[in-house]
Amino acid sequence: MIVKEFKEEKFNLVKPLYDYLLENYLFENPDLQILELGVGFYFEMALKLKKNNYNVTVMDFNQKAIDNANYLGLDAFKDDLFNPNHSLYREYDIIYSVRPPRDLQNDIYNIAKLNNCKLVIQPLSNETPLESLKVINYNGKILCKL
Repeated sequence: MIVKEFKEEKFNLVKPLYDYLLENYLFENPDLQILELGVGFYFEMALKLKKNNYNVTVMDFNQKAIDNANYLGLDAFKDDLFNPNHSLYREYDIIYSVRPPRDLQNDIYNIAKLNNCKLVIQPLSNETPLESLKVINYNGKILCKL
């Protein structure tokens, strides 16, 4: 699967997460280093951040996703969330993830915690978030944060 462009209709699915990051972190600190974990082939959030001159990088385990991200002009790296190379995460201030599977959320939490990063997850709408995360309702969308 090759993603060739930004699609507004896909972005609308994550607009509350985007707006939350802007309102709570990026408006005050536009130079923060942002990392999306588990990007897959859903690049709209990262592309929107990049288009608005924020420092965003994406990460995934799938090399084809990384190659596609690079093709779209995004900084990207490959890593395994189950066995992460923690040195790759030290430079980031904010980590976010869009609808990560429940079995990855604990690993995402641990990466953020070990690297002293802010963390915001937009979970699948039918999943129970981790107990270690604070659940917030932001404009009708459930988000979880560290």
